[in-house]
Amino acid sequence: MKTKEQILFEDAPVGRAVISLVIPTVISQMITVIYNMADTFFVGQISTSATGGVGVSFAVMSVIQAIGFA
Repeated sequence: MKTKEQILFEDAPVGRAVISLVIPTVISQMITVIYNMADTFFVGQISTSATGGVGVSFAVMSVIQAIGFA
């Protein structure tokens, strides 16, 4: 008996398979961006250099996530 994953990758149309893989990634990225915007808002009230640090850390985190999703 085939598992759900086997059916998705072997028998399902390509478009459906891609969409089912893309949706969790997009949701994860949206949550990360919203979290970072809130973080930037609160850290921005401390100082300008702290805001710069949050910006750099967001860029590094995005690169790490991109490598993880690949």
